[in-house]
Amino acid sequence: MEATMKTPDPSPDWLDQVQSGRPTGEQAAALRRQLAGRPREAARLEEELALNAALELRPPPRASSNFSSRVWAEIDRSPALTRRSRWALFWVWIQGYRPTNEIAVATVLLAVTLGWTQLRTHQQRALAVNLAEVSRTTPDVDVLRDFESIRALAVTPEPGDLALIAALDSTSAAH
Repeated sequence: MEATMKTPDPSPDWLDQVQSGRPTGEQAAALRRQLAGRPREAARLEEELALNAALELRPPPRASSNFSSRVWAEIDRSPALTRRSRWALFWVWIQGYRPTNEIAVATVLLAVTLGWTQLRTHQQRALAVNLAEVSRTTPDVDVLRDFESIRALAVTPEPGDLALIAALDSTSAAH
């Protein structure tokens, strides 16, 4: 069985090309060749080319001499926004306003702010508890002025403390 080779279809927007611009003689001939097998489309192409030729014969339209003054007069005639109409536009805007993104951002910011406040409060409370514990275990300031009382407060070092002191002494002697 022999495979028949199919010619590619012309661009489906050939009509737009003909209507939007004036095709040259070569472009029109190429389109005629492409549409030779389709009589309806070929007839439409000939109509569009004839219309383009007729339009080229016409002189370009001229604007009226008072065109600018008529445009400015229409602008001046249009009603300016009054105070009442501004409020009406504002209420229309308010009714159509959906602040979903703003609410989401505000919620996240509120949650972060409250979390930060709770963290700081917890840290301050922990600091106050630690200071109270230190002040409860520390002797009175009058006792610390008397050196004999300080010697009486001497604490016996733990075995780990003695090992640490010995290690520090050995490293300081080496230097």
